[in-house]
Amino acid sequence: MGKLFPAYMWLKAQTQNWTATNSQDSFSSKFCKCPETAPRIKRWIDLVDQTGQQRIKFTFCKCSPRPVQILANGFLASSPSEPTAAFSMRLLAYHNHAWHHSNVRMAPFSETQQLFNEERSEILWNKNRTAGRDLQTCLGQAILTYRSLLDKNLELIQSLLRMSDLQKLASGTCPVANQLNISFDGNFQQRHQKVAGQNVVPLITPDMFTQPADLDRIKEYIGNQEQIHKISKKADKCAALHKAGNDNRNETTWKACDDTGLMGACCHHDSVIYLANIHGTGENRALPLVILERIINTIEADRPIGVLYDLGCSLDKFIKLRDIWPESRGRLSFGTSVFHAYVHEWPCQVKYNPRYQKGWGLSDGESLERLWSALSPMVSPLRYATRNNRLGALAHRCQYRNKQSVLKLASWLRKKFDQALVRRDAEKDVISRLVQTRNPNADGRQGYTIQFFRSQWQDQ
Repeated sequence: MGKLFPAYMWLKAQTQNWTATNSQDSFSSKFCKCPETAPRIKRWIDLVDQTGQQRIKFTFCKCSPRPVQILANGFLASSPSEPTAAFSMRLLAYHNHAWHHSNVRMAPFSETQQLFNEERSEILWNKNRTAGRDLQTCLGQAILTYRSLLDKNLELIQSLLRMSDLQKLASGTCPVANQLNISFDGNFQQRHQKVAGQNVVPLITPDMFTQPADLDRIKEYIGNQEQIHKISKKADKCAALHKAGNDNRNETTWKACDDTGLMGACCHHDSVIYLANIHGTGENRALPLVILERIINTIEADRPIGVLYDLGCSLDKFIKLRDIWPESRGRLSFGTSVFHAYVHEWPCQVKYNPRYQKGWGLSDGESLERLWSALSPMVSPLRYATRNNRLGALAHRCQYRNKQSVLKLASWLRKKFDQALVRRDAEKDVISRLVQTRNPNADGRQGYTIQFFRSQWQDQ
């Protein structure tokens, strides 16, 4: 990758990201510095494009890696050392969009492309010449390399611009989330089976995910705070009613899994901020806290943070009892997500329902429900992927989703603003009719007043 990425960046500029008319031209002479008399090696390479395929004998020199020489011809090799197949950059770009928008799986995509190309070009026979060569594994490796190049491209831009962690967070998620209302939620459909593919390399956690070491540290911190403040293990009523928060209720389901789900955080414009991989447990308090800690450490020290969570009331009490982050406690406010708020007891609703509190606007705290819905087609294929591929695919999809959200942000804000105006006019109409109604709690001659309603709310 060390030599492939610079070549990728140069070729990307020369071919306008492989969209110009010269995208299939050979740039091999730009990378080869060998004299004409230098020894060269010839190898058969299967080249697969969108509209055709061919098996050609490539001539390789020794001054640059084979994947670089193949990329100079518009194709990305499937192996870093001894490639036997390569796929055009425009085919990989097409697959990237198809994967994001139609959730196409590797096997049907590879088979479809093979059948389509065999009708228009030669058949790439297998060793026994009984059928066309199965290139599914090769295509999968090329796609992973392609995604790595995209990630390195982003890292290079951030490095050249000398972006701070806060600037990286804003550019990669949502640049307009001035009022930071964050939604949290867990998902236990995005599991991973223990018997699935094993990683050849150690677990690599994408930057969008919190690191496992950070989760272990926050658990240790919580344990220390509980010892200091002598916290008993008394069950919280709201948490007891929350099915996902109870490990025992799901123990049989999780028995065959190593990774049992995801915890996520989104801004109130539905952009994904961070994710946490849940490994072998239920929805414990350390999961939202490790994400929240990373956000606190990234943003400005005096910036208020609103947290909407199914168990926002319980999380607030949990933090207060253990005196977690006393230096940041003043800028944290908690609420329950709107559609879960009505499950809570009335005193809890009065204090934590965002519809009854100032500062939340029309934030509903259900951004993660929309994210889980968007990620639901990935549940089945990722259960049997390797752990690295699972995390990488989820991060790649969320990054793309954030990018598309930013492009649609202006129209999204306009739509929400129009809805807010309609809501305001409707509520004004209700209040107008109420103040014209006689108040039976008064002397019978006086109508309802705004002061009366406010006093009733204060009594609650």
